[in-house]
Amino acid sequence: MLEQARDWPVAEGFVLHNGQSTDADGLLKVTLSYMYKVNQEEFFGGESFTFTSEDDAERFESRCRERKLKVHYQQDKPEVSVLDRDEMRYLAKQCRRKGAWTSADATPDRELVRSITRQGHIRLRPRGAFS
Repeated sequence: MLEQARDWPVAEGFVLHNGQSTDADGLLKVTLSYMYKVNQEEFFGGESFTFTSEDDAERFESRCRERKLKVHYQQDKPEVSVLDRDEMRYLAKQCRRKGAWTSADATPDRELVRSITRQGHIRLRPRGAFS
């Protein structure tokens, strides 16, 4: 769907709420709930982003509060939407420490891989990236 969404129309969205949780692997997830309008009708969506660092997740969450975002929506089903990947990667990049990866780094042609370091920490990195 992410690859198809690149060609979908874009609406301006607004973050209504964001929150943090931990997934089954102990990685932090920041979930953004947002609202956007298509032909004066309001629609709502939500998307989660995974972080390996609590500090990075908190910075990302803080930067996304009450923020305007680009939302790609399916023209014939405007209730189906995704946040603009380039914008999300840019925001995540501003918030993370050097060498850290987030799920915002994933693209349709660049899958993320989870690995475990010798110290037992879970790392996220794009497949083929060695850092």
